[in-house]
Amino acid sequence: GGDVEEDKKELKRDEKRGELKMNIAARKPIERNVTIGSTAVFDNAKATGKKRKKMQQKKSALEELMEEQEREKKRKKDAKRKRPKDVRKENWLFKGLVVKCINKRVGGGAYYKKKGVVKRIHNKFEGEVKMNDSGDVLRLDQEHLETVIPGIGKPVLVLNGGFRGYEAELLSLDDDPKKDEPTVTVKIAAGEWEGEVVKDVALEDVCKLK
Repeated sequence: GGDVEEDKKELKRDEKRGELKMNIAARKPIERNVTIGSTAVFDNAKATGKKRKKMQQKKSALEELMEEQEREKKRKKDAKRKRPKDVRKENWLFKGLVVKCINKRVGGGAYYKKKGVVKRIHNKFEGEVKMNDSGDVLRLDQEHLETVIPGIGKPVLVLNGGFRGYEAELLSLDDDPKKDEPTVTVKIAAGEWEGEVVKDVALEDVCKLK
């Protein structure tokens, strides 16, 4: 199960169920003393200027078309890209997780419901946890630990499913009455899938990161 932190800035389980303008300076016309015999040259200069401007407009339109084509290619590529295969494993402990001890017998109950940070992993299922309050380091099986869910916008680690092992940002807690358990929506924070928004992630499949 997962513990939703009760701090004012943290998430509570009863929350939410379910024109760029360019300023172009006006240019003053260049004053020149032009003789009557130079009229043809002046006209030719104006014609050349118009032609150059027209070519620039065509180039600009072509560039815009090419950029749009590139964007369309990227959209199609992203649409075809398949998400990682949904893989589930029994072990969910990772270094750096913030967890809570739920074994009343450890230390005579002194560590019950206390939080700590996983510093090392042993045999996949056991972790060395440095307790926040006392600084004590305990070696505990994951069965005696519980995940912690931080506040919205805070970092989490995905513990299971296709994005197992990915760091993410918690976007929302979604408590849909039609579903048995609340789920969360996260945004992958790094790696190949950075920026990907993943919905309907089981609450127990994410945990707060130190």
